[in-house]
Order: sequence, then C-alpha cells, then structure tokens
Amino acid sequence: MARAAWYAYVGLVWLLLAALVLQIFYAGMGLFGSSHDMAPHIGLGWLLHLPVLLVLVAALVARVGRPTIWWVLAMFVSGAIQPFLPGLRDDLPLVAALHPLNAVFLTVVTVKLAVDTLPRKRTAGEA
Repeated sequence: MARAAWYAYVGLVWLLLAALVLQIFYAGMGLFGSSHDMAPHIGLGWLLHLPVLLVLVAALVARVGRPTIWWVLAMFVSGAIQPFLPGLRDDLPLVAALHPLNAVFLTVVTVKLAVDTLPRKRTAGEA
C-alpha cells in the first residue's frame, strides 16, 4: 500500500504543480486579457483544495519522512488559506495583499516537493 501511495503522491505533486502553473496563467489572463475575466482563476483556485488535501493524505500513507511531511504541511496550510485572502480586501487590505506572495510560496514549495521526487544520480562519494 505504501508503494501505491508513493506513486499517488508523486503523481499528485506533479499534477498540482501543473495546475498551479495554469492558475498563474489564468491570473495573467484575468489581469491582462481583453475581457479581464477572473472566473477561470477563481474557479480553479477553489478546485485546488482537493489535490492539496490528496497530496497530504498520500504523503502520510506513503510515509515520505518527517522533513517532507513538514513541507507538505506548509503547502497544505498555504493552499488552505490562499482562496480566502482576496475576500479580506475590504476589511484587511494588507492581509489580502498577501495573496500573490502566498501563491509564490505555494508554488515554490510545490516545486521543491516535485523535484524531490525525481531520482537523482549518485556521485562516487555517496555510493
């Protein structure tokens, strides 16, 4: 079961990374496109809760190790608060302004998790 969970974890991390790249594109389309429609960005943002949660579950079942679990938890918390930040623009605009910065953090952590799943060549000193 742990082996299947590992493959699920790897696939979900890479899927999440691809979705985050698409999410950044949708944000750019909404800000700079001719229609200024943020609906695709908002819709995908809410859908991203599921893969973020599934990565956490898969990581726990796959027993990826304590350091990786901490990174996954950071990704989970960042992903969980991300869609709520823009809603604070009227009451707490400085907190709402963290939305793009949190998106960068979420993407960087996901890149780190994805890269860590890649097999690496060992040097002679590591063998």
